[in-house]
Amino acid sequence: MTSPLFKIQRPKLITGRTTSIPAARVNTTNEAGGVAYSMSHEHALAQYVVTGMFDNTCYIDAKTQLNRIKDLANKCSNDFIMRFAVYAHEYGYMKDTPAYLLGYLMKQSDKSYFKRAFPRVITNGRMLRTFVQIIRSGTFGSRSFGTVAKKAIQNYLNNCTDKQIINASIGNEPSLKDIIMMVHPKANNSARNQLYRWVCGFDFDEKQLPVELQKYLKLQKDPSGFEELPKVPFQMYTSMPLTDAGWKAIFDISTWQQIRMNLATFNRHNVFNDFSYVNKAYERLTSREDILRSKVMPYSVFSAYLNSGDIPTRIKEALNTAVQISLENIPKINGKTVIAIDYSGSMDWRLNYKSSVRYIDIAAVFTAAIKFRNPNAEIVLFNTRAMDYTVNPGTTVMQLANNLSRLADGGTDCSSAFKHIYDKGRYNGMPDNIIMISDNQSWLGFRGNSFRTGTQKVFDDIRQINPRARLVNIDISPSSSSQTSPSENVLNISGFNDTVFKIVSDFFESNGSKTFWVDKIKAIEI
Repeated sequence: MTSPLFKIQRPKLITGRTTSIPAARVNTTNEAGGVAYSMSHEHALAQYVVTGMFDNTCYIDAKTQLNRIKDLANKCSNDFIMRFAVYAHEYGYMKDTPAYLLGYLMKQSDKSYFKRAFPRVITNGRMLRTFVQIIRSGTFGSRSFGTVAKKAIQNYLNNCTDKQIINASIGNEPSLKDIIMMVHPKANNSARNQLYRWVCGFDFDEKQLPVELQKYLKLQKDPSGFEELPKVPFQMYTSMPLTDAGWKAIFDISTWQQIRMNLATFNRHNVFNDFSYVNKAYERLTSREDILRSKVMPYSVFSAYLNSGDIPTRIKEALNTAVQISLENIPKINGKTVIAIDYSGSMDWRLNYKSSVRYIDIAAVFTAAIKFRNPNAEIVLFNTRAMDYTVNPGTTVMQLANNLSRLADGGTDCSSAFKHIYDKGRYNGMPDNIIMISDNQSWLGFRGNSFRTGTQKVFDDIRQINPRARLVNIDISPSSSSQTSPSENVLNISGFNDTVFKIVSDFFESNGSKTFWVDKIKAIEI
């Protein structure tokens, strides 16, 4: 059990030279109605895009999010949107928003930006389906592709390897068959033509298909008559009437990531009824080599834990171990660091209607990872008041994340965390790095004054004592405003994915830039 510290020992007050910090005037309100700071159009667009979710949140619905993205895109240059689409895909690992921005570029009169971005964004079947779905939905008006987009899709399909085409055949709405029928790619050779015919459900010459696909078709006719599974996508097996032995064979050829993501599926098909496969799962999931090679982050493993269902205890123990090993993929942070976690009621909101993961879960895993990678980091919890949170020796990341994730109650006053940090820092030294994890919908408590949020006012006070102090504000919910004014000492991040750890580390190690994040996007070479 962890326990909060409500009382702070008061040693001698630290005094010294202070620095005058210019005040930044508030100029907008957030979705909860509290005063806030607006961002540049480019920074605000980045906030929404990197969030990567078009679903309802506690304060803002999906349609409103899309309308704001389109409005912000109209205020940014096509060059910036092109580079951001590439950044969101290659560095942000976004699934939907890069395709959305590509669709925006496709509808512009100057098609050169679309042409340059397309091969960098459309790199797999899922991204292609998402792009086609966005265009066919009429989001940007016309549902037609036009000559330029149609040719880009044709070229992509014809330049794909056979394996890429087979992988792309997985998925619907639209299916690869739908896309082929829309754009009519002209096959470069007879074998590729037969592969297209297989995808579309037409008659085909099986002898001209890729060897592994031929093996799969043979297995499809007789699921019990195999010794070694052909190398085709995992999903192609799930619709087959496989025996328990067949599912064990699938487990044996699965990658580390496939095992992590399909534990509930394997369990449902009785793979783990065989204790030898429980041991295999344990060995695979705790493989240091596989974990480090995959560059998996603690959040991904924690999500697997939450969504694993009723799997054997030993496999859950393996996930616990995997989380600890994955910490080696987290960069260290130099300097005195404080992590402030919002545990107000709105943090209990789920990422989207399909997800079992809540905002507080993300905050908990991030905090746990930073804490265990940086043992001297301090944790502060806040809603309308703030308190220290201590971690008992021997507590694992999973245990800490579980403890923190059970918290979510009350209103939101982001300034309460900063007042707590300031009061403590006057005696124990101000932090060099502050990480605030919140949905940023501060609407209660200390308001600062007529031109500053309470959060900004106290952060300015911190910087007067320690001018080197920097803040990373991780806004888990999409928003175009913040409780702190963008400056060389403040970085606002919206959303959460595996790149956040590196971005945070890079910012704290940088010399400081008011446009740090936007600068990274503009630096993308195309």
